[in-house]
Amino acid sequence: MPAALYFSAKSVAESAGPDIADLLGKFESWLFSSLEVAMPWHSTGAQLVENLREEAHFCGDASYGDPNDFALFLIDCAREFSIATSEYDKCVAYRKVCQRHTRKGSKILVGALPTILIRICGSPAILVMALQRMVGDAAVEQLKRKEISILDAEELVRVNWDPSLFDPSDCLARGDTVFATLYSSALLALDAQSVAECLGLPCATSPSTGRIRSWHITACEYNATAVSNHRFPTIADAETFPGFRPAPDLIPDRSDSSSCFGWTKPIGTGDPQPELVHNNSSLRVARAPIRYLGSFDK
Repeated sequence: MPAALYFSAKSVAESAGPDIADLLGKFESWLFSSLEVAMPWHSTGAQLVENLREEAHFCGDASYGDPNDFALFLIDCAREFSIATSEYDKCVAYRKVCQRHTRKGSKILVGALPTILIRICGSPAILVMALQRMVGDAAVEQLKRKEISILDAEELVRVNWDPSLFDPSDCLARGDTVFATLYSSALLALDAQSVAECLGLPCATSPSTGRIRSWHITACEYNATAVSNHRFPTIADAETFPGFRPAPDLIPDRSDSSSCFGWTKPIGTGDPQPELVHNNSSLRVARAPIRYLGSFDK
């Protein structure tokens, strides 16, 4: 069911100019039927439109339910869509709009923030980075040549752990925004595929192309106060990934933890996990050695 915020934001956006209502209608029609925008996960963008309409926390620094930031996002979508011509250009334009409006979800309430956050990655990149900084380039080459295993690499990092050796440019994520979940020993006790499925990670989603590859899952834990700008994730943060689901349309309330974070859409039978986004940061914030959780083929 569409969130009240969607209707309010659409009304505000349409008041910005006589052409916006028409352009928004055309934009949503394209997003719904596009055969490329949600690839390689979904064959159309239908889920992206559903997410757009269910977005309830795109409020920026304003109070819950304020539509102005979401309206600006919709206006940006409409205007960029009107300029793009090819299907490729429309997909690129939408992703760029999303990137301009990242970290505009409601702020996580003071007092609701947990002590420890975890960044789960569908790649060994942060473990390899740690191996390079703490053991050296030779160890990375040995890993590439399979002279040591990834488990050997994890142990070498653990024995030589010193997060101050990370370069400031060695970051938790590639972009400006980091998706994180709350520390959970129960989650980390699961096998790698189950962790990825509980979090609804892209690597756990069967690609519509049918191409199978191996995925290595790693984890980095850090104090929540070591990073900044904790917010609800929004459709802009998720860009064109259809496995994302907007947070429930609930007023954040510290007495109800289900209202204080976004929640993942698990793949399979796993439990949804709380999620939030924050500004990217150097891996120097890590409070424990990078963990290797295992691998799976998907």
